[in-house]
Amino acid sequence: MVIIVSGLPGSGKSFFAEKLSKLIKAKYLSSDIIRKELISNPTYSKEEKEAVYEEMKIRLNSLLSEKTDVILDATFFKDELRKSFCKECAQHKTNCKIIIISASEEDIKHRVSSQRAFSDADYSVYLKMKEQFELPETEFLELDSSKTDINLMLFKAVEYIK
Repeated sequence: MVIIVSGLPGSGKSFFAEKLSKLIKAKYLSSDIIRKELISNPTYSKEEKEAVYEEMKIRLNSLLSEKTDVILDATFFKDELRKSFCKECAQHKTNCKIIIISASEEDIKHRVSSQRAFSDADYSVYLKMKEQFELPETEFLELDSSKTDINLMLFKAVEYIK
């Protein structure tokens, strides 16, 4: 199984995705970590985003060939992008589920202004991506990290992916 955890910078998606990966014992692939490995001073340009997602897809395919469950953690701001990853899953006869993490504007401002482990995305990056973000056309679960305790979020996610 592959679970795409999508959301804007500062939404809490990485915190949630990492916890979920440990809970269900799935491999965790983070666009922030991959970006740090590939690009020393990221600008979040279209070309950089494409390179990060392409590398994520390569790693995903490798893990799928090993029959490993995977959590993908990235903004996945375009629905077509999520669909392309789900197509990879279908080729491996693997289920693909989508979870969108959201948060209040106030929480996002606070989170992106504080030190975060891997993400360099600041409020200006959030605003730019907010304009471009598309909800999935297919089934998905949306969780609001501003209103819901992490344990309840994890419970709802496990119920959804069953």
